Amino acid sequence: MSFSNLISPSQLQIAQTLWSQYARRSLDVIEDERKARLVFAGEVVGRKLDSFRDLTRYEAHLLINALKKSLGLPITVRSRALAEDRGLQGRDTSPRHAVMASKEDLQRIESALARLGWNEDQYQRWLESRRSPLKGKQSIRTQADANRVWWALKRMLVRAGMWAA
Repeated sequence: MSFSNLISPSQLQIAQTLWSQYARRSLDVIEDERKARLVFAGEVVGRKLDSFRDLTRYEAHLLINALKKSLGLPITVRSRALAEDRGLQGRDTSPRHAVMASKEDLQRIESALARLGWNEDQYQRWLESRRSPLKGKQSIRTQADANRVWWALKRMLVRAGMWAA
């Protein structure tokens, strides 16, 4: 993982501040606050953590929003750096952490399939074929998978003259 992809100092400060507010209001946090904090953060990001400093920028964003949601605060919109991180998923230079595909990613793929005029059966045959960007996988699980499929569909749309940005 590159240094620039790690949690920023401002994100760390926000996460720690929000956690302390959450801990004061929660009945769940009783004894070992540090352990409870890392378990909570690990559940949000989907992996075991030894420290908040192990978080990536995107994971920090998820944690901050989860804490804000639990405190009834408004959720923040993704920053440019987070959007860039998600856009790099699936490339050779992508961050090495897995990010689950979002609803928006799947909707973007469905939109491309509709523009191509493909039905579900055609799409599944393509995913199972040797020309599939998923190399044998039959479903999209991660952001990297979604990006690979999207980039392939986008190339098809461009070649067919049906691409509109």
